[in-house]
Amino acid sequence: LSLAITRLDNVYIDNFNEGITPESVERIKDAKLEEQVTNRTVNALLKVVRKTLNYAKKLNLVDSMVTLHMRPKRKHSVRSESVENMTRLIDDCREHGNGHLADMIDFTLETGLREGTSAELQHIQIDFNECTLTLSGELSKS
Repeated sequence: LSLAITRLDNVYIDNFNEGITPESVERIKDAKLEEQVTNRTVNALLKVVRKTLNYAKKLNLVDSMVTLHMRPKRKHSVRSESVENMTRLIDDCREHGNGHLADMIDFTLETGLREGTSAELQHIQIDFNECTLTLSGELSKS
């Protein structure tokens, strides 16, 4: 509990002087928003508050839980680059002695795999004779 509380800056803890109420949680949210941060940053703080409250409930330090209303998540925008830009990037990598990086970029673009998944592939997952790649479900989001 103390570790989670130390992650809450004193400014935020001061908002709990009258107890943990929906209003005190809203004041914490407002104080964080005044710092001109993103909703994601506010939600990260609220997650710490939630974990702290859940732990306090587990220890029977609080009787009831306050409902935390998270800030809305930003819609993911799809970003795409032209084939010309990607080709130029790959060529520049090769030209500057980074052929391994060029291969990685090319492979990632061709397969649609994320960088981390591509980097963690094991030799056994690749069949060079058949030109196939086998991924288990936990390595792919789709």
